[in-house]
Amino acid sequence: MRLLAIDHVILPTADVLASADRWRTLGLRMTEPMRHAGSSTENSVFFVGGATTEFYVELLGVHDPVLAAAEDRQDLMRAIDDGGLFRVMLQVESAGDAAAHLASHGIDTSSRDVQRSDGSPIGRVVEPQTSAAGCSLAFIEYEGGPVARIDRHREGGLFDHALPLQRLDHLAAITFDPDATCGFWADVLGVPVTGRANGRGMDIRQLRIGDATMELIGPDGADSPIATRSEGLISMAAFEVEDLDAVVESVRARGYSVPDSAPGVLPGSRTATVGADQLGGLTLQLIQFA
Repeated sequence: MRLLAIDHVILPTADVLASADRWRTLGLRMTEPMRHAGSSTENSVFFVGGATTEFYVELLGVHDPVLAAAEDRQDLMRAIDDGGLFRVMLQVESAGDAAAHLASHGIDTSSRDVQRSDGSPIGRVVEPQTSAAGCSLAFIEYEGGPVARIDRHREGGLFDHALPLQRLDHLAAITFDPDATCGFWADVLGVPVTGRANGRGMDIRQLRIGDATMELIGPDGADSPIATRSEGLISMAAFEVEDLDAVVESVRARGYSVPDSAPGVLPGSRTATVGADQLGGLTLQLIQFA
């Protein structure tokens, strides 16, 4: 199984249009809400891209609860009620290879095809039935491959944001057994720990996938504030920016509350955050490296 990138995160919402408006007001180019053909779900997304990889946040809602129940999407409907990020999606070269590889490690999977509202194929999703990754995780293979997809989004102006996010820097999940969780990522997914940082009561293991990082965070000592948190995906996405102070002023000018920048946990970094309460349940972390 070959992992290509951290592809996107799913932010469940009861109202896709209203949620998209929050992000659009922030200065991001949102896609128009789209219903998936033959499915109960609809979405709106924003893309942040590089030359060879892209990442997006998917605002995902349910337009037909009866169909959602028939599709066994109770997990998504519960996530809408609970709030916060639901799942990390990793892009793979082959969904079939991913399913076969996971099966060889004794992990059951389910698979489904995803289509646009006009019935054209988006890709194939593989969902592993395991909690060993430390967060809800699934894999996607895109129809036509990633390069053509990025080119199509660039030509459509979907990277043209007023808010200058350069790239996804990292996502994070809390685990109380980081050694075991990191072992799953290394032994099953082929993603070893590439860095480690400690600070503010956190033991952070960094796993590089494509041009972004997945952080697995454990408590660093008995008095760590992490020990009082729930395990699983943190509802936060950190994006690198070139001029943090200028971005903070831009965000404030658009009516959002954001504190002054401060030194980050990662060496050589400064950060500022837009709280989840302002963005439908997802904290936006802005990060600049020296």
